[in-house]
Formats: sequence, C-alpha cells, structure tokens
Amino acid sequence: MAVRGWSWDWSLPGAPGSAPDGGAFDLPPPDAADLRTAVAAAEGPLGAALREHGPRLNAPLSLGLPSESVLLRILDLPPASGDELRDMIALQVDKFSPFNAEDTVAAVEVLHTGESNQQVLMAVLQTSVAEDWRRLCLAAGWTMARLDLNLLGWWRGLREAGQIPETGCQAILLYDRSACDLIVVRHGAPLAVRSFGNTADVPPEEAAGEMARETLFTVAGVLAGETQEPLEVRLWHAGAEAPAAFAARLHERLGAQVHSASLDTLPALSVSLAQRAAEAAPPRLDLSPPAWREAERDRLHHRHVVSIGAAIGAFWALIIAALIGGPLWIQHRAAGLKDQLESLQPAAQATQATRSRVQTLDQYLNRTHSGLEALREISRTLPAGIDLRNFAYRKGKQVEINGEAQAVSMVYDFKKELDASTMFQKVDLPRIFHGARGESFKMTASFPSAAVLPGGKKE
Repeated sequence: MAVRGWSWDWSLPGAPGSAPDGGAFDLPPPDAADLRTAVAAAEGPLGAALREHGPRLNAPLSLGLPSESVLLRILDLPPASGDELRDMIALQVDKFSPFNAEDTVAAVEVLHTGESNQQVLMAVLQTSVAEDWRRLCLAAGWTMARLDLNLLGWWRGLREAGQIPETGCQAILLYDRSACDLIVVRHGAPLAVRSFGNTADVPPEEAAGEMARETLFTVAGVLAGETQEPLEVRLWHAGAEAPAAFAARLHERLGAQVHSASLDTLPALSVSLAQRAAEAAPPRLDLSPPAWREAERDRLHHRHVVSIGAAIGAFWALIIAALIGGPLWIQHRAAGLKDQLESLQPAAQATQATRSRVQTLDQYLNRTHSGLEALREISRTLPAGIDLRNFAYRKGKQVEINGEAQAVSMVYDFKKELDASTMFQKVDLPRIFHGARGESFKMTASFPSAAVLPGGKKE
C-alpha cells in the first residue's frame, strides 16, 4: 500500500500470469493541519476514515511512506556485504542522523553496483513515527509487516520502464501530488536523493520557485568537479496535466529543457511496492523497528509450537487407539521383527567391522588437516605487514591466530584469503583492537566437520 497524501493506493499480488488485485481511495482530510499530525492521532478521525474507505486486508501489510518524514542519503561505498557493510553504515548513521540511535530505525538498500563501488541508499526514521503508523494500521484493522518508501517504488518502476539511461546526467523529479522527490543520476547510478517535503500549504508559484532553487543547489553540489556533460531534466508528475509553473522555474534555474511525463504511464506504485515486498533477494529496505520483527518471529514460533503440540497429541491418540484395539497383533508383529533382526545381526556386525577398519586406515593416511599443514596454509595466505603473535592448533576443530597489523584493511585482506582457502570451512574475526603498535586481532579458522586427525582419531 502506498501513502500519497490523502490518496492511498493498494495492491495484492495475483497468481502468476494474472493481474494483481488492487485499487485506490481518497480520504476526506480531517481537521489536523497535515498528514503527520493526523497519523499521530491514530484513534482519531483518520483511523475511522481508513476503516470506512479502506480495503479489508487479510494479509500482512507493506506500507510505502512518503519521503518527507525520513532522512535520506546515498552513500558511495566500496563493494561489501553482511557484517562489513553493516559496520560501514553504522559509522555513517552516527554522523548523519541528528537523533539518538535508540530512538531511530536505520535501513539500507543497494541501488546500483559498479566494478569498484556501490551506491547504497541509507534511510533513518524516528521510532515514534513508525509506531504512529503501526497504531494507525491497527486502528484500520490491518496488520503491519514492513515499512517501505514510495521513492523506491517509483525507482523500480522507472528502471522497469527503461527510463534510467546508462549514460549522461539526469535530474529526475517525482512530483506526486503535494510531495516532490529529487534523484540525481549519472551513468545509471544514483548519486543523491532529496525530498522537498509537503508543499500543500505553500502558494504554487512560491513552492515551484523554492523547489527549483533547491534542485539547482543539489545538482550543482553533486556534479561539482565531474566531467561536464549535458544535464537532462525529467519531471514526472501525477495526473495528465504537467505542473507548468514548476517546469518553467526548473528551466530558468537549470538552463536545460524540461521533459515532462505522467507517473500514470509507469507501473502502479502500489504494485511496485507489493513486488518489492514479495522479493526474497536482494535484501530490500525495511524501516520497521526490530521489535516488530521479533514480535512476528515470536508469533510464528508460538503458532509452530501449537501446531507441533497438536500433531503430537493426534499421534499419541492414534497410538493409544492402536494399542487398545490390537495388542495381540502388535505382540505377534514384534516377535516376527525380532526374529528378522536377529537373523540380520551377524551380517550387520561384519559390515560394521569392515567399515571401521577402512575408516581407521584412512585416518592414519590423511594428513590434510594436521597442525603443520594448517600453519603452512596460514603462512601462504599471510599478507605483508601482518605479524603473527600466537598460533594455537586444536585437533580436528580449528586454529586460533593472534597477530598485529599495520592497518585494519590488512586484517580484512588476510581474512578474505583464508575464506578462499579450501582447508578451512569457516573463518571468524570476532574483534580488532587498536593499540600503540597497530591493529591487534584474533581470528579463528575452523576445519570442515569431516576433518580427520593425524593418528586416526576424530574430535
């Protein structure tokens, strides 16, 4: 579902090959001055209006929010994923967000990946705002699953429609009713994003001039120092009629031809958001607080436990019924199975003895995961600039490495080399300490679970 001011769009994914089910509805503006104030009073007029005009949804809801209540920034980062990417983002959030980390929800999504870098959208939302939206959905009878951004729904629609050129510079403005977002793109990669907020209470001419001025400042700041290329300005607007005043101010400020097109020609925003929510990979931005996800996991776990309990109860009921109805048959069957087992036992014992002798021979011959081989592999992958201080070998399980490096990047390079080694199944880097002599680290490299020890033993 997409929140577009007082107009809301919704969509339910259909069966493969069929059109999705959905629609749109307009809400009568309540007495609140703006949408944010109305949302904060979830049990007030807005909640009642949603119950009256909104759809009846049985599935969990993915809600697309306007960008005006979210802090946004596009980061140009080196290729990374998992914990390394999360560490980079955590540092940026502390610098970027004016709010305490305990009072906000931060989420990211990779928008574009190049050969040596990637553009990552970072979004920060106050937890209180997220809770207001959740209470509003509950008041409307809906179950909130995740919080998305309309901006990302439009970005998906633009890419699907082939409206993001792979060359040149573009200033893309999404003028969706009373909200307007700006995306600056160069060679298909988004460089900056900005929301101009809600301009409903500002005279149209004044709002157009202010947004055009801010667009100029943003574009000039982002493209400063870049190779001069012609700038293409694309104004995507709601409805069939283009905002002439806004287009004229953009032309005056940027000195470039403004190409206007209707957002209605793109895939429906609610459909794009629904498709994003249904995609398992790559990870999509989700601004729902972690407590929501933990509560949903607890709910699913409880339902799973109840299902297992019911299955176990039914199973025991069948067993009791079988025991009461046919004890003599069970006894006779058990005696027959016992005779069969006794007849097969000598062959099984002989097979087991042969297998044990073969395994014992393999264990004595296999020196792949000995301490010497492990030390040789670590020495081979050790980059220059890292000194090993301690090497501890645990038979058949792992090796522990303590060392010092001149820079953190060397430690990560060392870990990547060990990750690529076929000797180790898993490499953990619990922590890195900054000391007077450089970066001290501790690393644990685990052997594959089937590793065989010298001497014919397994641990």
